Amino acid sequence: KYNLPPCLLKKQDGATLYATRDIAGLLYRWETYPFHESLYVVGSAQSDYFRQVYLVIDLLEQAENTPPEKRMTGKVKHISFGWVKFEDTILATRRGKVIFLDDVLTRATELAREKIQTKNPDLKDQESVARKIGVGAIIFTQLSVRKQKDVNFSWERALSFEGETGPYLQYTYARLSSLLRKYGRELPSPDELHTSALSGDAAHRLLLTLSRFPDIVRSVAREYEPFLLSAYLLELSSLFNTFYQQKDKSGQLVKIISDDIRATDVRMALVRLTREVIGNGLHLLGLSAPEEM
Repeated sequence: KYNLPPCLLKKQDGATLYATRDIAGLLYRWETYPFHESLYVVGSAQSDYFRQVYLVIDLLEQAENTPPEKRMTGKVKHISFGWVKFEDTILATRRGKVIFLDDVLTRATELAREKIQTKNPDLKDQESVARKIGVGAIIFTQLSVRKQKDVNFSWERALSFEGETGPYLQYTYARLSSLLRKYGRELPSPDELHTSALSGDAAHRLLLTLSRFPDIVRSVAREYEPFLLSAYLLELSSLFNTFYQQKDKSGQLVKIISDDIRATDVRMALVRLTREVIGNGLHLLGLSAPEEM
């Protein structure tokens, strides 16, 4: 009737199954913590299984004539994601094909530490920053693709610190923080800023993209899709770096901090806003935002 195989609750020997425990767990959680929403973040291969479990809950509530406002039906959702593979091999705990997260994070942190020692050997608190960068690289590897897309894990790609990566976003944040430290004073209030001093396509594109941040966050929540935020932050960082490196008509680099106080103030207001948005975005993704790198 429902175009699904039977939902098995007990084996012939009396042993329970996953469905038995998931249904019991759902009923317990609903009675104990009447939740607004319950999300099961499990691989897409389990889609039919969760359809079975949710249908059993729905049928139970119908059979008991549970009032609509007291039903959990519709409040429990399966947030599915693609396979996580290792060098084209599907990971499977039962077959012993696993990668231990501790090993991944340790290697990522070691690589970050090597990069720091090469590029910024005088950086304070290197171990803490290396950990933030290494962990961020691994998290971003998973959240920078759409959740339904398979992730083919490789050490080379996951631990890369070039291109569209978590460390690239963290470095942009650190650059923004450095500019604010160099500026070294309080920004004027918004009504005191001379916005006419902010010219050029790079600045305008950056402003327009910054204005989209609230809509992006709402879309992520509505679609359960962190990729949308990852892609947005990469776009924003790229636009800032274009703004940072823009040149005037004579080909000279336009300095963000210059002798022109009015232009400097309004550019730094844009820097502070960009830093705030990137910092908030990194936090939502679970990445730390180092002040220095």
